[in-house]
Amino acid sequence: MISVIPNGISEDILSAGVSLSSKPRGKTLMFLGSMKPHKRFDLFVQSINLLVDSYSIILVGPDLEAEKIDKRHFVTHLRNVNDIDLARAYLESNIVIVTSHFEGFCMPVLEGSYLGCKILHLGVLPTIEEIIGESSFSTFGSTNPADISREIEFAVNSKPQLSEQD
Repeated sequence: MISVIPNGISEDILSAGVSLSSKPRGKTLMFLGSMKPHKRFDLFVQSINLLVDSYSIILVGPDLEAEKIDKRHFVTHLRNVNDIDLARAYLESNIVIVTSHFEGFCMPVLEGSYLGCKILHLGVLPTIEEIIGESSFSTFGSTNPADISREIEFAVNSKPQLSEQD
């Protein structure tokens, strides 16, 4: 029996790929998820709060506790977004941060990298680096918030994403 598996990325996100531009995305970080323990929103918050500079933070998820993020950051919290609004958020973001320890290759990795975001992850699944390449930044398994903060700063200051070099 042959199974046909549809694209993992929605048509709206695929079509947003034509909107990629070479304009710098600056210091905009994105987290997608929920307050479920395995998503590790607490680790994301601890890491963000250690950053020296102010950042724009885009949170995507229904019940994320945005108030835990230091007030020096500009936080946008999107709830119940459709794929068009989600694509716009990706296109505004420089880095998608995945702090989940159990999901190695999730939809935010695929969608974010497709739309030109750098991906910062814990390094629990080496295939991310194989597939994403130079736009992948890993803490190599560290869940220390200071290590994640350093990697965020390194990623922000790194060369543009592959899609922006064209």
